[in-house]
Amino acid sequence: MQRTSVTTLLRLAPGSFIVVFTIAKLLLTTSDVLLPINIGSPIALGILVLAMLFWALTISNRLPKLIKSDSSVSVQISNNPLPPLVATRTVAFALAGSRVGALILGGYLGLALNSLAKLQVIAYENHAKLSFISSVLGLFMILISLWIERKCSPPKPTNTTK
Repeated sequence: MQRTSVTTLLRLAPGSFIVVFTIAKLLLTTSDVLLPINIGSPIALGILVLAMLFWALTISNRLPKLIKSDSSVSVQISNNPLPPLVATRTVAFALAGSRVGALILGGYLGLALNSLAKLQVIAYENHAKLSFISSVLGLFMILISLWIERKCSPPKPTNTTK
């Protein structure tokens, strides 16, 4: 399984930004309607981010740790190690989380930018605030997912053939 690359995330976030911003701009110019967003979106994203953070902190104590000394590297295994299948599923979960977080980040930033034009209207101001909060939570989702992925992924194999 390939680790998530930053370039993948840098393609997904602007792509979703462009799509959502374009759709929102078309709706706003043709019918003067905002894409709906309510308080439930940031609440749900916040709960999801907290659950991911809780899982990351829970498994971090159960993963093997590399201890580097001056001349050698040893592995310290915890008393209650994480089963390999659970670690693999966690990596897959983190892969999906980072990509979804990038899509959320870009999409909600597109909504926030679209509603900045008329901030003097309370509905637009609330729309921009909720969109911005959701995009920040998408960024946290990316960061937590990348951290989980780096913690649970096996180390890259060393090339011993000459």
